[in-house]
Amino acid sequence: MNPLLHIMQKIFVTPFGTNRKCDHSRFIYKNGKDMTYILLYVDDIILTTSSDALRLHFTTLLAKEFAMNDLGPLSYFLGVAVKRYNDHLFLSQEQYAVEILDRADMTNCNPAVTPVDTNSKPSSTAGSPVTDPNTF
Repeated sequence: MNPLLHIMQKIFVTPFGTNRKCDHSRFIYKNGKDMTYILLYVDDIILTTSSDALRLHFTTLLAKEFAMNDLGPLSYFLGVAVKRYNDHLFLSQEQYAVEILDRADMTNCNPAVTPVDTNSKPSSTAGSPVTDPNTF
């Protein structure tokens, strides 16, 4: 088991909170109006709390278990850019898509509405049947 995951389960499952058996990367703490959500991916953590005092409590608690750096408000995580506004967050994968196009050397390609022939009309009677349908 991942050591970080083991630590998170130790901290959150008992006595502080719960996590779902099917989702080992999400940890939730609830106590009255106090709420903490933690998302864990490899060695990256997103921590959000209902108050600054609770955030400080959990960052102190986690820092006792392993070395960590607070990178401040979330701006980019797993290909998702986060922009904060007064009353909402805006999530975008635009930069992630640009990086994929760049890696595929497709940044200078012309965009198309759809990259396939939309006028094609497949038919069950056109063409010859396959010799062995089990191979398809």
